[in-house]
Amino acid sequence: MRTNPLLVSGGVLLALAILAGDLFLGMRVAVGVPYAFVVLLSRWARTDRAVPATALVCTALLTAGFLLAPSGDGWWPVLANRSLALVGIWLAAGVVYLWKRSERSQREESAYVRLLHHVTEAANSEPDADGALQVCLDRICAHTGWPVGHVYRLAADGTGELAPTRIWHLDEPERFQTFRAVTEKTRFAPGVGLPGRVLESGRPAWIADVTEDPNFPRARAVRDIGVRAAFGFPVRVGNEVAAVLEFFSVDAAAPNERMLEVMGQMGTQLGRVIERERSALALRASRERYQNIFHAAPVSIWEEDPSEARAALEELRAGGVTDFAAYFDEHPEFVRAAAAMVKIVDVNDATLPMTGAPDKEQLLGGLDRIYSPESHDVLKGELVAIAEGYPYFESESVNRTFQGERMETHVAVSIPRADADFRNLLVCVTDISERKRAERERTALEARMQQAQRLESMGVLAGGIAHDFNNVLGVILGNSRLALDELAPDAGLREKLEKIRVAAKHASGLTDQMLSYAGEGPADLAPLDLSRLVRELLDLLHSTVGEKCSLEVDLAPELPCVAGDPGQIRQVVLNLVTNAAEALDGQPGTVAIRTGTIEASADYLADVIGAPDPEPGPRVFLEVFDTGAGMDEATQVRIFDPFFTTKFSGRGLGLAALLGIVRRHAGSIKIDSQPGSGTTFRVLLPPEPEPEPEPERGAERAAPAPPAVSGQATGRILVVDDDQSMLDLMQHFLERAGFQVIPALGGRKALETFRARADEIDAVVLDLAMPEVGGEEVFFEMQRIRADLGVIFVSGYGEEEVARRLAGRGSVDFLHKPFEPEQLVQKVRAALAGNERAPGNRAGA
Repeated sequence: MRTNPLLVSGGVLLALAILAGDLFLGMRVAVGVPYAFVVLLSRWARTDRAVPATALVCTALLTAGFLLAPSGDGWWPVLANRSLALVGIWLAAGVVYLWKRSERSQREESAYVRLLHHVTEAANSEPDADGALQVCLDRICAHTGWPVGHVYRLAADGTGELAPTRIWHLDEPERFQTFRAVTEKTRFAPGVGLPGRVLESGRPAWIADVTEDPNFPRARAVRDIGVRAAFGFPVRVGNEVAAVLEFFSVDAAAPNERMLEVMGQMGTQLGRVIERERSALALRASRERYQNIFHAAPVSIWEEDPSEARAALEELRAGGVTDFAAYFDEHPEFVRAAAAMVKIVDVNDATLPMTGAPDKEQLLGGLDRIYSPESHDVLKGELVAIAEGYPYFESESVNRTFQGERMETHVAVSIPRADADFRNLLVCVTDISERKRAERERTALEARMQQAQRLESMGVLAGGIAHDFNNVLGVILGNSRLALDELAPDAGLREKLEKIRVAAKHASGLTDQMLSYAGEGPADLAPLDLSRLVRELLDLLHSTVGEKCSLEVDLAPELPCVAGDPGQIRQVVLNLVTNAAEALDGQPGTVAIRTGTIEASADYLADVIGAPDPEPGPRVFLEVFDTGAGMDEATQVRIFDPFFTTKFSGRGLGLAALLGIVRRHAGSIKIDSQPGSGTTFRVLLPPEPEPEPEPERGAERAAPAPPAVSGQATGRILVVDDDQSMLDLMQHFLERAGFQVIPALGGRKALETFRARADEIDAVVLDLAMPEVGGEEVFFEMQRIRADLGVIFVSGYGEEEVARRLAGRGSVDFLHKPFEPEQLVQKVRAALAGNERAPGNRAGA
């Protein structure tokens, strides 16, 4: 401890005064002078230590002087009188000490109160927490006389450590420059160093001498600049230590508990400042986040103020209105008036491009600025939701942009509670035009798919029936032909057999229609001019529609050709015109035929029937219109079903076969019909890329003549069929023509026979559709054994599918059931002519 010069000089002066008074002025003066001197000295020294130190020195000097001073009264009186003087001096010193200590405590307490008041007042006036902390540093350093103050704040990275700041109080910045540099690079975990101790305990801490403290990481830096004592206190926000303030002195100092207590109170006040700053930052961040979300949202958001409309709704409620929905239905004018009461306060950035508004000001103001009859129901629903206290309302609406374009929207309204402020109501408006269009397209596509699946399933059924029926017809026609060949020309049964054959051939035509519906009928495609084909049929069409019907024709000249079978397309024209004429039900009316071209878009092709997933592009169309009764949707769905008719007596496959023909030509049909408004059938066909001249009218393309086979028909033929009657019939036809026939009932028997006698067989007549082992599987196995073998497929199905599946697989021919004996023999001879190993074709034969 350093020696106070005031104590030394005061003690010396006091001792001299007491000796002089005792020697020259007597005992009373000797007692009074020290007492007065002690009081004056204590006031002047302004330190508690002056009183006891002065009393101690005075007591020692008086004791020595009183005991050693000569006196005529003897030693005992002198000792007694001077002892009383000593007691008086001690009492005087004690009174002065207690008085000065109380006065000192009051001064210190007043100083602490003033410090706490000034720091709190100044901190609350600062705009941010850093400013408040700086004021606190400066005030505390001025009060304590300590030259260094610094602030640590809780690190924002979530580590729980204290991070240094640039908030300092430095009386001599240059002197403490090194200490500042070290401090600003040091972070403190809980329990480490002075800041870490405060962080861990949450209470103020004091270090009498940091150079002797083992838990002071910066000891080396402070030793060189003479920093000794230190204390720190926490700034608390709730239970969290948000910051730590530390102070340093150049002298060692014992802990001051009262100062630490006041510093703790000051940390609580500063914590409120930081908490207020955090709240302000959180509020500002919340507002910024709201504004970012509001303006960056991909959907349109409207901020509305419906408080005026809500007040009007409360007036209605007070007037007795309970069912607001019914009231608005009876008083639509209130809804229109309420549109002006609802104020649009703000809209986000996505609203302008959605609405087509040139700027935001065009939308702000009363809702009546954009109110339209199309938005009436949505506004009515919103008002009902507000009146009934619903927390949420949503609806779909049709609106118009500023450019007048139609826009389908979804409106969602978040409604505040009844006791909340009704000046901030958020409305989300989403443009769902594309979604609704996609939904309509998906619905139409699903309907088309369902119809396609239904037509396909019925097509499979029709094809299966036609195939089996053709097998039966083949047996009937073949056996009736054999019977006719064996009868005498004048036999009585010949006429009956001829009638059987006529009926069977008529039934065969019906199966051809069923195959056409299934998309498997035979077709002979050639470049075809629809206008020319219709023009050639006009005489027949006039007779078909009858006298009461007016036939109007509008045929486009120089129409692009389509790839079509003339016979089948003629059937389409006749079928459509006949159907249109029958739709007039014998009443006067009009049937119109038109041809032309159209550029079909995806939207236009969305509801067509026929080829699946038609590609947009040019189409050649054939259109037939009638002024009949028209059809409802239920009828249109079933109109292409086999044997479906709206007439009293049906005409068989009718439009079903027509649809099959159109599908085989990669075309589609578009129907436009309403009850009472007539019906339009439009057949759409893809144009032929490079049109070629059409064959002359009525000219049938002759099948290539089979190669000539000299001599009697020879050869060993394997005949395969799963129907015993058909197998016997083909065997009889071929053996009568001179061939040797090896019959095989079914595919499995055929393979066994062929494996055993492959080298003996010259050609194969093979049924396509067989159970267990089908004709295609039998053919592949035979071809693996003998690739040069000629095969004639026979089937009740169409030829095109067989040709597609077996393309490039060697010598393959096709014969459609039912057939005449001559056709079978001709096919077999053609197959033998192409086989070098067949009899008559071998070298030297």
